[in-house]
Amino acid sequence: MFEPTLVCPRCNGAGKVHDDREIGRLLRRFRENSGMSMRTMATKLGFSAAYLSDLELGRRAWKPGLIARYQKML
Repeated sequence: MFEPTLVCPRCNGAGKVHDDREIGRLLRRFRENSGMSMRTMATKLGFSAAYLSDLELGRRAWKPGLIARYQKML
């Protein structure tokens, strides 16, 4: 009998799911260690500081390309 293989849609079968809070904490730490303020980073990304704060605190979901843009700014 055929049994379909189920793949987790969040981790794509990798077995580890990074939630938005975890990603936000990590990226905030990188930003702070680089000496960049939240307001400066938000301006560079074209967002308000409040929106960036929500991302870093895990209140909003990170879009796929945003993480790469964030890291590039550092």
